[in-house]
Amino acid sequence: MHRASSWLLLAASAQALLAPLRRLGLKKPPAPSIVFDDDDYDDEESVWCPLDECEIPPEASSLESSLRRDRGLLGKAWKRVGRAWQGRGRKPPGKLVLIRHGQSTWNANKTFTGWVDVDLSPIGEAEMEHAARLMLERGLQADVVYTSVLKRAIRSAWILLAELGQTYRPVVKDWRLNERHYGALQGRSKVGLVDVLSPAVVQSFRAGYATRPPELPDAHALSATRERKYVGLPRGDLPRAESLEECLERVVPVFQERILQDLDEGLDVVVVAHGNSLRGLVKNIDGLDDSVIERVGIPNGIPLVYEFTRDDSGTLIPVETMDKTQTDLSGEFLEERGLLREAIALERKALLEPPSWAPSSQDAVSSTLEQGLETLARERRVMAYAQLGTNLPLVDPVPLLAQAPIKVVPSVVPDADARGGVVEARPTQPQAGPM
Repeated sequence: MHRASSWLLLAASAQALLAPLRRLGLKKPPAPSIVFDDDDYDDEESVWCPLDECEIPPEASSLESSLRRDRGLLGKAWKRVGRAWQGRGRKPPGKLVLIRHGQSTWNANKTFTGWVDVDLSPIGEAEMEHAARLMLERGLQADVVYTSVLKRAIRSAWILLAELGQTYRPVVKDWRLNERHYGALQGRSKVGLVDVLSPAVVQSFRAGYATRPPELPDAHALSATRERKYVGLPRGDLPRAESLEECLERVVPVFQERILQDLDEGLDVVVVAHGNSLRGLVKNIDGLDDSVIERVGIPNGIPLVYEFTRDDSGTLIPVETMDKTQTDLSGEFLEERGLLREAIALERKALLEPPSWAPSSQDAVSSTLEQGLETLARERRVMAYAQLGTNLPLVDPVPLLAQAPIKVVPSVVPDADARGGVVEARPTQPQAGPM
């Protein structure tokens, strides 16, 4: 059987090599009218001609051009055969799904977070569940997941896999996928800094490509050098502050060394990370200029899907799934920004009103896919009401947050610190809220 397959492959290769000759319809060239000796070869003209003459016979010129054309076509055919032989049985490239973690408690309070290890807010948890349902709707799965070593990204990956029904999948944690280090700005209120500095200065710290904030001292309570998760790393590798450029540069090796290899092997890869670290991946994949990446934003909890193909050299290149006149990215966002948060806000309002209906229970025997799609359909009905600016009807099915009480996240108030004027985040007393 193996010998027969080899003969079939050789026959196919021969057919591919002979195809250009058949298309050209070449015939046997006529016998030359003049016979030349070896000494009559003119190296400068690369054709046969008498020593006393430099004029090329018409039939020799025509024959030479035909042979050159034949060699070019045969060379291309042979390259195609070689690529087919090398890529036999090779899987198509996998898909890449980039997801920014769900809203964190400091995102909600508009506080510079960076490497501070804060947790998800209830809205952030709902965003990751919703992201998994969007993936289920498109038939997207995860063969391997990459994330940072920060809690909000790790828990986002767990919630995503649980909703996908794939908690058994490997999760690779890499500190290089951490958020950008905001230095001494970490723990400071963004709104408060606008009042102290100016909107232009704060915006340059946030979006400027090469602008670097002041460094955070190692002795500070929020310094990463004090955390056990970074004990195995050389102290010189841990940043005290980063510009956007430095953050993007540290992310690229993760993509080149690990993620790209998995995609080339046909694995579907999901990266659950942070806004700025994901911008580094996007910049590398799409080859964006420094000025372009400054205006690219990655919203929380909305999957960004990339598909790949191989060029003639076998290198993975992104497939343009979106109109380049409308966006700078080749990937596709599975939903518009802010729809889920509008729906959650509308439903919070509805939860404060006395309902006239009882929540229905889901079918216990339905699959993960069926449950996810049913919940996604309910979420989209609420989104439709939010877009219309109307209240929810009291006969609508299970609300999004009905299964868990609304948690009150303590607000963070900036307070002056005696050590170098750095301000730490100190929670106030929790306020009463609806439960």
